[in-house]
Amino acid sequence: MGKEKLCDGQLFNPWHRFDVAKEIRASRALTMGAKVTWEALMDRTRATQNYCFPSYRKIGEDIGASTRNAKRYVRQLVKSGLIRTQHSYADEGRQRSNRFQFIYREFLAARVTDSSPGGTKSVTGG
Repeated sequence: MGKEKLCDGQLFNPWHRFDVAKEIRASRALTMGAKVTWEALMDRTRATQNYCFPSYRKIGEDIGASTRNAKRYVRQLVKSGLIRTQHSYADEGRQRSNRFQFIYREFLAARVTDSSPGGTKSVTGG
């Protein structure tokens, strides 16, 4: 099965999209915590859904961080436009775990120039 070509801003299913995961890891626009959080969320998707819905406590457990830091890393991913959150509520009005959807961003695959003291080189990242 071939990989679907992704367009900027497109919702997508990251399940087994190791090409996108590699772009996330190489990005200079994200903190290490945000990268690990993205991969932890990716690990919770399935072949038939483009979202997952772990609690912040569970995300923190998955990445070895506090719930507070898990929320911080998710906010970074939202701000970067890589995920969006949808709040869900039980019938009695109590909030349940958020639904996290994945959004592809072309900046991940863009070639950028690194002007380091040793010269310039192209690197993948944003």
